[in-house]
Amino acid sequence: ITFREPYLLDSDYFLDTNIFFFERERESYDEERIGGSVAIGQRFGDVWTASVQGRAERIDITSIDVDSPLDVFAVAGESTFTSIGFSVTRDTTDSSIFPTRGSRLTFDLSRVGGLGGNYDFTSVTAKWQKFWIVDQDFFERKTIVVLRTQTGYIFENNEAPLFERFYAGGQR
Repeated sequence: ITFREPYLLDSDYFLDTNIFFFERERESYDEERIGGSVAIGQRFGDVWTASVQGRAERIDITSIDVDSPLDVFAVAGESTFTSIGFSVTRDTTDSSIFPTRGSRLTFDLSRVGGLGGNYDFTSVTAKWQKFWIVDQDFFERKTIVVLRTQTGYIFENNEAPLFERFYAGGQR
């Protein structure tokens, strides 16, 4: 569930809130997460925004197969995950919900464990999306092509838990 107040108290500030719950059945274990985040930010002109975000989660790793990697056993059971981060975005899309043209570039810097919890590391990510209209029919229905890429880096070696590491492919 996400709520965004784009003009907090009729100003250039915005408020983003998010709460979530999900379960994933992985190949060698099950993962359950419940948590949320709160961000407050400011717009700078028409395309730039910056925000500060706090995030907290309870993560439960269960049903671990006996032949699972050792990294899975290292995070078995319940753990607490918190972070505080800073984000800068340049957004030239024509819609924040259903963009059809333009681009969006975001840089994030997060300190995990900055608000407590079981983990302690720093990560940086960059995300880029580009939207093009390829076709539009008589009823103004549009066919859109989207190119997305994301890259990230975790500064401390072997400090990030299995479920927060960067992997090629997958769901994200």
